Amino acid sequence: MAFVGIAMMVTGYAETLRLILKLKIAPVYSYAGLRYEDAARPEYILVLLLLIAVAWSLPTTFRRVGEFGVWMVYVISVIPSTVAILFGGTVAGSSRWMTILTIAGITIGIGQLARVRFLETFEIRSPPALLWYLLSVIVIGIYLYLAIAVGIRTQYLTFSDVYSVRANYSESAGAAPILGYLVPTLSNVLNPLLMARGLYQRRWVYLVAGVLGQLLIYLTTGEKIVLLSIGAVVLTAALLRGRRPGPGRLVLGITTLTLMAIALDWMLGSEIFTSLFVRRFLILPGALVGAYVWVFQDAAKLNFSQDLLPFLDNPYQTQSPGSIVGGAFIGDPHSNAVVNFFGHGFLNAGYAGMAVEGLFFGLLLVAANTVTQRHSLGSAALLFVMPIVGITNSSIFTATLTGGFLSAIVVALVLPSDWSTRRPKPARSSRGPSQPIQVGSG
Repeated sequence: MAFVGIAMMVTGYAETLRLILKLKIAPVYSYAGLRYEDAARPEYILVLLLLIAVAWSLPTTFRRVGEFGVWMVYVISVIPSTVAILFGGTVAGSSRWMTILTIAGITIGIGQLARVRFLETFEIRSPPALLWYLLSVIVIGIYLYLAIAVGIRTQYLTFSDVYSVRANYSESAGAAPILGYLVPTLSNVLNPLLMARGLYQRRWVYLVAGVLGQLLIYLTTGEKIVLLSIGAVVLTAALLRGRRPGPGRLVLGITTLTLMAIALDWMLGSEIFTSLFVRRFLILPGALVGAYVWVFQDAAKLNFSQDLLPFLDNPYQTQSPGSIVGGAFIGDPHSNAVVNFFGHGFLNAGYAGMAVEGLFFGLLLVAANTVTQRHSLGSAALLFVMPIVGITNSSIFTATLTGGFLSAIVVALVLPSDWSTRRPKPARSSRGPSQPIQVGSG
């Protein structure tokens, strides 16, 4: 009976995305490649049944962080990609179905890996006070280096101004390439860690420190996802409350957020929330998977020459694949169309490349399960939620290093098992004034 509810939620979520693409996004953003073309009803029904079958193969409850992670990818990447490929008009015929079926099969495989872990992990024992002191020193050190290398902005920044700030930051950070690793570690792992400790232990100074830290990074880099991560951490903590949290909450939560974005735009007479959350975060990465298949189906493949096999020839040294897709799909050769690991895998080796990157992601989830088995599900999920989100918007190899996934594994390994447990206050003595002790005679 529970699965019937999940099937209905998946269907409702997919239909919600389809209607938003048709009625809200395509009429406004067709110039940027986001178009809508009706598909035959039998095709749509088959796709819905396929999505339900994938959901049926995935874990039914969240016991490990990997199980939460595969459902995150399913909701944020797989369903939107499938809807965008079916109705986007970029990929047609057998290629469209091959792409959809490959994504479904890879997700099923990842779901199986998400249930397991490697050998029992060891715990690096260290005094908790010393550990938090060292983490605080690392956080402060990254901020100091950021301030010295590029400067920290504190001025108010609207969403319409982020592009110029982002361009200025990228230009300034070019002289300090290590920031490409340090800042994502700070925004995706360490600041969420501070927020998680504040939420679970009710030590609000940590929560405030994490939130203010994310605001500073957003103001300095112009990365909107850093600002959205504050809500992601709080919502993840709420979704995983209770003894047996399951995927129904996640599907319903994302659907609710999608509808709330539409409602807010309707009340305010704007497009900002639909554009930011639904278009940029859900639909566009999925549509770009179809765009990468369309552009590179008959073109030379990268063959992992930028990642795993750098000794191989790179056929795109003069122009990046992202700019090629930007010119063909978006109409702007100066844009960089960054795609998730499904599209990036196809760029590397076609459908086999998609499977390779999917396998790598599954192994990352196994590693996450291993290093977090001493931690509660909620605390582990808050540590990995932003690295997982990063994987849905970039290459799996890029997300591992510069998206914070590897950093999250290291941090989870050194954290004590009770780092998120609320410590009880010392009990006050309930004894009253001392009474004299009477000693009986005889």
